Amino acid sequence: MQEPFDVERLRQIIYNSHGKQSLDAAACGVGADDDHRGLMQFRHLPQTLEHIFTGNIGKMQVKQDEIVAEYGKRYGIPFVIVRPGYVYGPGNLGISGRVGINLFGLFLHLGGANPIPFTYVDNCAEAIALAGLTRGVDGEVFNVVDDELPSSREFLRLYKRNVGRFTSLYIPHVFSYALCYLWERYSVWSKGQLEPVYNCKKWHAYWKKTRYSNQKVKGSLGWAPTVSMAEGLRRYFQACRGTESNA
Repeated sequence: MQEPFDVERLRQIIYNSHGKQSLDAAACGVGADDDHRGLMQFRHLPQTLEHIFTGNIGKMQVKQDEIVAEYGKRYGIPFVIVRPGYVYGPGNLGISGRVGINLFGLFLHLGGANPIPFTYVDNCAEAIALAGLTRGVDGEVFNVVDDELPSSREFLRLYKRNVGRFTSLYIPHVFSYALCYLWERYSVWSKGQLEPVYNCKKWHAYWKKTRYSNQKVKGSLGWAPTVSMAEGLRRYFQACRGTESNA
């Protein structure tokens, strides 16, 4: 379980860093030395904040950003925000919720033709490091996704071919939106007897078609994926097969 986000602790950490060039890396992301960025805040995020967050964790992340930006501007603390897409690799073998969900024992494929904002763990780590070391990017926000993003349908087909077959049911977007809407309305009507885990905001965040660009991080930081999508998926599927065989 993720620990509750302590807003006041983050405020105090940033306040105490006034006049310094580095912050507690464990609390605020990645610290830096005197010649580099003072603060880096990063987490998994697609392109926009307005509609992406659902639930308490999302609200905490929004508040985190607001505090970082507020104190960065007020006290002149250098910071840069890095927003990775879905970080995948041997350490994270689950199927992204943007592809679909398991519901009552059946995998519902909800992504369809949507591109999945994958970034391989090594590529993501390099982008974060570059953001902390590159001059002239204070206050910037960088989205990190790899090149040649597969669609949800393409990824699911490759997963079944390389890891193992299972039954899935594709739900067109109009129906998946309707299901989220009805789930949300029933939750309100039942006064929370059914948790609103599927709702309209979540549908917009996960399953509405979105375009992802890595041109800014490439142009400003000189970043480029060192692990291609084909190679990253090969390693990922290999790790998944190893987990299946050891289960």
